[in-house]
Amino acid sequence: MDGTVRHCLSWAEVREVMASNALEKLGRLPEQLGCYRQQTEVMRSEFVTVGDFILHHRFGFPYLTRPEDGKKTDDDDGGEGVPRTTSGGSERVVWAKNDFPYALEADISHFLLWSLQPLPPQQLEQLIQQHVVPDEEFVYFVNPPALQSVQNVFHAHVLTQPTLRTRWPF
Repeated sequence: MDGTVRHCLSWAEVREVMASNALEKLGRLPEQLGCYRQQTEVMRSEFVTVGDFILHHRFGFPYLTRPEDGKKTDDDDGGEGVPRTTSGGSERVVWAKNDFPYALEADISHFLLWSLQPLPPQQLEQLIQQHVVPDEEFVYFVNPPALQSVQNVFHAHVLTQPTLRTRWPF
């Protein structure tokens, strides 16, 4: 599968995907996927890795420019590694709306929780609950390595939907 899907998933379909752990069923519509791939190429033309782009643009890390190709990196040897100790502390996390969400119905929001360190499920859930509106349902997951487009910065996907009580005025 190339990441393309034919329709936007409903909340019921999202829950089914989560229950069956069929994360490969999440994807983007062809036009979304084209935009995603184009922007990823732009990131890779400027930065050594998409992870370096994330560290600079989401965490505000400075970058170094490699003399051999002018690409920006957060790693002084230009490798794939991402520093795990920084002046900001390794506990730092960033909550952000996904710039390239999966194909989901309009009432479903797609966020990312970025972290400098992998987070255990209990800590992930606590952090997510700090950001999700109390009357929203949510599911979260961490893609397995084979499905990760950014492998060197830990992140969890969080999908939210207002509950029926908050969707309809009384």
